[in-house]
Amino acid sequence: MKYFLRILLAAVLGMVASVASAEDFAVDGIYYEITSSTTPYTVAVTYRGTYITSYSNEYTGSVTIPESVTYSGKTYRVTSIGNSAFRDCTGLTSVTIPESVTEIGGCAFWECSGLTSVTIPESVTEIDVCAFSGCTSLTSVTIPESVTSIGMSAFYKCTGLTSIEIPNSVTSIGSRAFDGTAWYDNQSDGVVYAGKVAYTYKGTMPDNTEIVLEEGTLGIGGSAFRGCTGLTSVTIPQSVTQIWDGAFFGCTGLTSVTIPNSVTSIDDSAFEGCSGLTSVTIGNSVTSIGYEAFRGCPLTSIHCYAEYPPTCSKLAFSIEKPNCKLYVRPGSVDMYSVHQDWYEFNILSLDDEALGIEDVNVNSNETDSETLRCEKGIYDLSGRKVNDDETLRYDNYPSKLKKGIYIVNGRKTVVR
Repeated sequence: MKYFLRILLAAVLGMVASVASAEDFAVDGIYYEITSSTTPYTVAVTYRGTYITSYSNEYTGSVTIPESVTYSGKTYRVTSIGNSAFRDCTGLTSVTIPESVTEIGGCAFWECSGLTSVTIPESVTEIDVCAFSGCTSLTSVTIPESVTSIGMSAFYKCTGLTSIEIPNSVTSIGSRAFDGTAWYDNQSDGVVYAGKVAYTYKGTMPDNTEIVLEEGTLGIGGSAFRGCTGLTSVTIPQSVTQIWDGAFFGCTGLTSVTIPNSVTSIDDSAFEGCSGLTSVTIGNSVTSIGYEAFRGCPLTSIHCYAEYPPTCSKLAFSIEKPNCKLYVRPGSVDMYSVHQDWYEFNILSLDDEALGIEDVNVNSNETDSETLRCEKGIYDLSGRKVNDDETLRYDNYPSKLKKGIYIVNGRKTVVR
């Protein structure tokens, strides 16, 4: 709950801060904020006055938003519904949004309890945080194919919402986007899917639960499995492209996880607090790892198949990095070794692991019998045995070898 409230509070405060000064002009009872004063001229629909609280119920009844509006000799295209534009307009009953609009802003229709109908056009690509939260009279909504992202709590506590149509284009759904709706209440316990997104786990998860997500799943929603301490294994299909914020937060039963090659980003706090997670495999398409993504995970090994080092946000890993083995592609070792986010790890080649070897450095003049004891043979990197002479087996082998890299006792050994 603390994680959810922290993120939600930050998002809502962001909405308030971003709209401290809004209305620039009004035409036919609709208020606009200029978003581009140079060609092409654009505006966002907003609330009346300077602050959200300046007026109340400025919009009532049915509102039809035009595609463009002319003011002071300039024609502006309406491209968005601004943050908190219709917030708390309890007398608003229906809204028609034009094809020119691409985004419905945060808290845009927050607590519009009288809203029974809204038409979302094919032009909209994003429905932001809390956009329709608390619209208790809304009974159905159709999300068009153009939408790819539905924000946190977007339809939270829309208690009358029984029907939701979510297209395959949606790959991102924020936490609690549909919680508190009749649609959610009617879902069976277990993994709940919203379109092609694994939205959440409903009910209490039994101990030792192993989950295999459906083939064709496109995303894992924000906080989808948050706090599911009974989860011991999850299989993520190759169709998933993103793991969203807090998706596996606090899943203390997870010990290892494989992130498939289809995934491109691991979002903030995705695996935070997974206190049993010691091993993770990261696919070759991951380019970014979010803030505190693996914070609180006692990782001892990471297998990262990305050719180029993914960028990591602050505190992505909260471990003693030198104690964690990072296996990367042979041709990528040098890049990871100098990358600001990865250089502190114990970086090894995936080829080394395949041979079951580790790095050991010795000097040709060393005499420590334990370090120099050879029991399994000595090989060069091409696999050729170099200690046919039995005197190399137990004696001080470094003094009898040329400087170079060898495999000794199953370890990659550098003789200097």
